[in-house]
Amino acid sequence: MNAKSLIIFMVILIGLIFNQGHEFSYLIKYLLMAMLFFPFLTISPPKDGKVYWHVLAQFAAMALLSLTVYWMLVNWDHQLSTIAFLLAFTPTATAAPVVIRLLRKNVEYVVLAVVVTNLFVALLLPFVLSIINPGEVNIVFAGMLFSTFMVVFLPLVLAQLVKFYFRELANKLVLMNQLPFLIWMAVLYLATSKASAYLFGHATSFRLFGEIALVSLVMCGFNFLLGRYLGGKRYAVEASQALGQKNTLFMAWVALEYVSHYAALGPVCYLVFQNIYNSILLNQRNNHVN
Repeated sequence: MNAKSLIIFMVILIGLIFNQGHEFSYLIKYLLMAMLFFPFLTISPPKDGKVYWHVLAQFAAMALLSLTVYWMLVNWDHQLSTIAFLLAFTPTATAAPVVIRLLRKNVEYVVLAVVVTNLFVALLLPFVLSIINPGEVNIVFAGMLFSTFMVVFLPLVLAQLVKFYFRELANKLVLMNQLPFLIWMAVLYLATSKASAYLFGHATSFRLFGEIALVSLVMCGFNFLLGRYLGGKRYAVEASQALGQKNTLFMAWVALEYVSHYAALGPVCYLVFQNIYNSILLNQRNNHVN
């Protein structure tokens, strides 16, 4: 296991045990915006035109899968069906380009996936949630639309302004590759603390937690496999990461703000599983190189 994966697991564990950070969970939104700002600085249009079709197909697959798993589970357990929907509809993680770079694959593909899926999800999620959970999800529709869109749109616009008008500053910020990771860890601690504080403050059955973890595991494995299939031989690894490595902290914030504290456990569990998988990939890559 590499050092960063170990740090991630330690932060999750600390958040679960020392959950005093839940009092500062309102900062998650702003930290997410700061974290998105850095990969948006490196955006450049992919030269291969097929990449655009691949990414659009990936988003279509996300949308179709999210609705399919929801309707498959809704008659069994409404809460689990909503969690499964959120996990399927979660956009590509901002950390995905970092993993792809370590695997020495096409970074531009995954950066485009980050931009497209995060923007589309920010725009569509309020509409879809209000349809599948009318009257049951704590949504102030206009407020959620504005919040989710601005979390993605504002850092994108600021990053492009800095990139085009303050090139020297942009180059220096890109070199600060440890800062986004530290921000990521801060968001992870706050989200985990928020979920932990709710669990300790309310009666939560071990069975419910186990069911949420199982749904998260199944969705995680299926997303990576589906992405590999959609990517074909040329972009198998890139598409697998783009569809499988999710921006779980964004969706944890959505769950905490607009769905339920229980729903936030889904993205937190998914985060653990996707990092286990990526740790295996990176270790295999290192062993192959050595």
